[in-house]
Amino acid sequence: MFAENSWVQVRMGQGILPGSWHPIAEKPTPQELEKLLENVCAHVAHTLGQLPDHATYVRQYCSARAAA
Repeated sequence: MFAENSWVQVRMGQGILPGSWHPIAEKPTPQELEKLLENVCAHVAHTLGQLPDHATYVRQYCSARAAA
């Protein structure tokens, strides 16, 4: 139903905090983590570049019809 990280968020929202982190979190080197975060940032920037600005979005998807 949910991915593992989603369950963590659900449980944290209920006040159930993890007692530790997964050991795999200690595997990547600082350089690997930096590259991963650069890739995430690039992906977010690319996705944002595909989206309309706020005013355009509201105009396209949320505009109200004029009262008759």
